[in-house]
Amino acid sequence: VVGRLASVGLKLIPEEARREMANKGIDLANFDIDELIRLVDQGLVDGKIVDVDTDDPREGRTKVEVYVE
Repeated sequence: VVGRLASVGLKLIPEEARREMANKGIDLANFDIDELIRLVDQGLVDGKIVDVDTDDPREGRTKVEVYVE
């Protein structure tokens, strides 16, 4: 179920934002939710896990932030 949600979520992120995340080493296509859960359980994630801000002249400004609570 989580894998399907991630796949659908990827389609909602504009291409420019996905490129910017890829440039920063963020590969959402290979996102490992189990690894994220492990890091959160160990207290290694401080909340914000993704922060991308792009400005495309054609599509406008896109800001993507992902937090874990």
